[in-house]
Amino acid sequence: PRVIHSETPVYPAEARRLKLEGVSVVSLVIDPQGVPRNVSVARSIAESVPAAHRDVALQMDKSAVACVKRFRFAAATLDGKPAATQVKLQMNFHRTNGK
Repeated sequence: PRVIHSETPVYPAEARRLKLEGVSVVSLVIDPQGVPRNVSVARSIAESVPAAHRDVALQMDKSAVACVKRFRFAAATLDGKPAATQVKLQMNFHRTNGK
């Protein structure tokens, strides 16, 4: 599949204030129409931050999932026909990016 519309995840204000950075890995199925389905966190940013910041890291994961749900793709093909495909995307949160 090929991305035809992507967005940058919203960087939660509290995460920015705490200077939290990381990568949320998001799992999804791209349906034959190129729409993300079954979007979920495969690897959480919370796994790599101090316990005191876990709730904020989970907000970052939630933002990543919401963002990926707005992506659109050119679906993969099988025998020349659009087909559903499972993929994982890395959503990066660094203080130099995000809204």
